[in-house]
Amino acid sequence: MNPFIRFVLRRAVFILLTYMLFLTVVFLLPRIIPGNPLSMLMARLLQQARANPELIESAYKRFMEELGFDKPWHVQYMKFIVNTLKEDLGTSIAFYPRKVMDLIASYLPWFLGLLIRATLISWILRNLLGALAAYKRRTIIDNALLTVFLTLSQMFISPLRMDGH
Repeated sequence: MNPFIRFVLRRAVFILLTYMLFLTVVFLLPRIIPGNPLSMLMARLLQQARANPELIESAYKRFMEELGFDKPWHVQYMKFIVNTLKEDLGTSIAFYPRKVMDLIASYLPWFLGLLIRATLISWILRNLLGALAAYKRRTIIDNALLTVFLTLSQMFISPLRMDGH
């Protein structure tokens, strides 16, 4: 087999496995954390509305059916995968009855605005400081910039490490 085709196929399989792992984590995370988001929503409704507890219980059962939580995990997972491929992320529990895609679409411009600005600012600063360090090579400025930025990079990466050291 052509090495390029083998490389592309390996990459495609890796991307597919990574995507499936990502979807699995997104599916499992809300289900393994302590507490039930739907129960918390119902408790909040009960406190705010001071409604009849039987009415809240019937609403809870209806939400369980509507959101598909009354089905077994493997059925929920397969439905989640199929709906994700159809770009249907379902209904938000926290912002019920809004759709998740509507929420994402409403926040996306703000997110992109911040992301683009932060990327441009960091790119400009990295290039300017890198050029300064290269211009003043083997001087106190080069050594200071190297020390400061190596230290800063470890300060932000260290809390993300799994072993906690």
